[in-house]
Amino acid sequence: MLALTECNPNGITAAALGNPIVDWSSPLEPRISSDSDSFNRSIKSLHSSSFAKPEHRYDPFASPLLFFRTPAYELPTNSLYGTSFSPGAANGVLAKANDLSRELVPRRRSHRKHPPVGSGLVLPATRIDLGPHFMMKGQATEFAELTQRSVDLYEAKSGTARERVELVERAEEGLWGEKDFMEIGSWMGEVLRRE
Repeated sequence: MLALTECNPNGITAAALGNPIVDWSSPLEPRISSDSDSFNRSIKSLHSSSFAKPEHRYDPFASPLLFFRTPAYELPTNSLYGTSFSPGAANGVLAKANDLSRELVPRRRSHRKHPPVGSGLVLPATRIDLGPHFMMKGQATEFAELTQRSVDLYEAKSGTARERVELVERAEEGLWGEKDFMEIGSWMGEVLRRE
């Protein structure tokens, strides 16, 4: 998320996120619903096709939550994937990826300072929209909380963190429609007028 690293005073001042996946390094959050299996398969497929190596999921640009805290799990060993791991490989690698959550070793989470002191970066006003059944809601909520914490602790800017980082529960699922874009555009206009 470039909004977290290109947020200098003349750069990005507002960011809107819809049902974001902000931590690829953690296993899926368990949910009980008829859509869970299909969602889990889709995410695991994205894991194998988007990240050539398991350690790439630990990059804060892929998992922006990691700008604000350390990963919740140790980096998995290459033995999980063997030597045949590649983004295009299907059955064997995907079957091994399904075992990922059993292979992960939990670790203590620690806060990180972001933006770094002296960097001149100012976190943008952020709006995070979540659908009612979004299965990664926990990590999106944690992202909002840690971003608010960072605004409170490290910025000497007027305005409270709750005004600068909003978590919005939407009634509908899926992609934004025209009405949503109009609402987000209005929100961004307000942010730009305040800045």
